[in-house]
Amino acid sequence: MASFKVLALAALLPGVAALVQPRRLGACSFDTEPTVPFFWDESCPQDSKSLGCLADGVHAQCRFCGVGAYSKVLCPASACSFDNPPHLPYYWDE
Repeated sequence: MASFKVLALAALLPGVAALVQPRRLGACSFDTEPTVPFFWDESCPQDSKSLGCLADGVHAQCRFCGVGAYSKVLCPASACSFDNPPHLPYYWDE
């Protein structure tokens, strides 16, 4: 019942829909997929001077992580992929 009221309110007031919708993160856009892991990092500054930021050359928030020159930038757990996900917490470690 509460979700119906929120949707009804969103339909009546312009701009309210943006407030009740979940925020979507951006996506990196590479011409060729890199071999270095990357992720969307909202903490990257717009000046793109932080290590690994602007990885795709387009978005400041697209960030390399985990290996080589970017080994000090920790990759989020979402950089890992499993056929059968573990039950214990995990993180990227090269």
